[in-house]
Amino acid sequence: MPAIVFDLDGTLVDSAPDLHAAANATLADEGLAALSLATIESYIGDGIDALVARCLAPSTKAPAKIAAASARFRRHYADRKHRGTTVYPGAAAALAQLKTSGHRLAVCTNKDEGFARDILAATGLLASIDIVVGGDTTGCQKPDPTPLLACVRLCGKRPAGSLYIGDSEIDAETAAAAGIAFVLYEGGYRRYPGRPLRARASFQAFAILPEVIARLEEAISREAT
Repeated sequence: MPAIVFDLDGTLVDSAPDLHAAANATLADEGLAALSLATIESYIGDGIDALVARCLAPSTKAPAKIAAASARFRRHYADRKHRGTTVYPGAAAALAQLKTSGHRLAVCTNKDEGFARDILAATGLLASIDIVVGGDTTGCQKPDPTPLLACVRLCGKRPAGSLYIGDSEIDAETAAAAGIAFVLYEGGYRRYPGRPLRARASFQAFAILPEVIARLEEAISREAT
């Protein structure tokens, strides 16, 4: 069985409410106005430091100030204990079914690994996940393919035949750079919803994901012979 790697934010979980609260608490520390949930959602995907930099962009681009604000953001985010983060409907059952069928499952995210593990544990998803690689795990972040390739390697698998499931442009770009088939979850936090993404398959509901993966794996197997 090939490895199946998932993005986290916007793919398995809706973490925007907690990120939004932490961002606005950080902005309040700076004496700046709060931002809308939709704005914060558009900033998600490149890791905490990038999110904070976007929040502060109208007032400063100074690296030292952004680093200090990022540290405060992490404290605010940790204080929330992910109480506003929820699993997308059907995701837990889909992961459990894929795990039972013999797949190795991993998470590759630009979120700090510690926060990613905390979320997976708090939501009960960690029981189905074999490997977690965060934005601070390898020294590289998506769309650099290094974290995704590390996930596959740590699963004991090869890129050929493996799958990466995500919701965004950055996930599609990462999969392409790694030479791994991309599966698009049509929810989440896409920045340009009207623009098509290159994906081998897509789905709107996790209830059908195991079937989608089975069909795709069969197609990839035929192509390899």
